[in-house]
Amino acid sequence: MKKILLALCALMVSFNIFAVRLESGSLAELAKAGRANFEIDYSAASIHGMTETDFAEYEQDWHKDQPQIVMKFISCFASVANGKVILTKNGNNALTLRWVVLQILPNGTTLGELHLIGENGEVLARIVELEGKGGIFGTKLNLIKDGAKRSGQNAGIFLRNEIKKLQ
Repeated sequence: MKKILLALCALMVSFNIFAVRLESGSLAELAKAGRANFEIDYSAASIHGMTETDFAEYEQDWHKDQPQIVMKFISCFASVANGKVILTKNGNNALTLRWVVLQILPNGTTLGELHLIGENGEVLARIVELEGKGGIFGTKLNLIKDGAKRSGQNAGIFLRNEIKKLQ
């Protein structure tokens, strides 16, 4: 019975990972560099049905918790990327990996994309259908952090596998 449950869990995780896909561009520059700056873009996001500005007014700790959300994504990304890509906040790298958050559901589930940005600001690659499941218990911000953690894990697994193919 335990083996069946473990197999089902692994299958569910793999379905979530396989949903992530490279829609356009190439990750060759990222594979060569091995590192990128990291940033989050909420400009197109619907957070609990609100814009980021409206949600920040509703949830007073939104801006205060941003560094924690970033670190949740980066640390979970790093734990599965196995050094294939290193993300830094405010680094001096030629490339930037931008997490474009499109929607955050009330349970913290986060839907978004990853854009690989070159030195000149051009989009070198667009990775779509990145999803991070939210949590079950906790505050709204805690659930959002859960979604950021799982988004980071899914992004790290996807990029690790894609970069392995290029090397």
